[in-house]
Amino acid sequence: MTVNDDCIQQLGRVLLVRCGHCPLDGESGSSGVRVSEIIARARSGGARTVLLDATASPYADSGGLRWLLHLKQAAEESGLALRTVAAPGSRIVRNLSLLDAGLDVYDDLHAAWSANGAMTGGPAPLPARRAAH
Repeated sequence: MTVNDDCIQQLGRVLLVRCGHCPLDGESGSSGVRVSEIIARARSGGARTVLLDATASPYADSGGLRWLLHLKQAAEESGLALRTVAAPGSRIVRNLSLLDAGLDVYDDLHAAWSANGAMTGGPAPLPARRAAH
């Protein structure tokens, strides 16, 4: 599987992964990208943080939650921070709170991005979401 640049963007020391409008599933989340590809891209680009934007995903099935926990573990093992963004009150937020997995979950991308600024000395401007084709 190749990395889709519509889903993943290297933004200085941040790797932004945007999930689609599909549920998070077990193999590659709804971004279509495997955990190993995310970590490899982050490391090769010098990222310190992976920002996972799941605000457009309606829910995460059990496989998607495992995928997210695997991403968290892989990020930690690689020395990367993981910040997850999910819509307030969404089923993803509810399921993550039930798991109590220690994920940093934010209500919106700008809050997660701002929290990241302390770690990177200030983030680059956050890009607008690209229109779907």
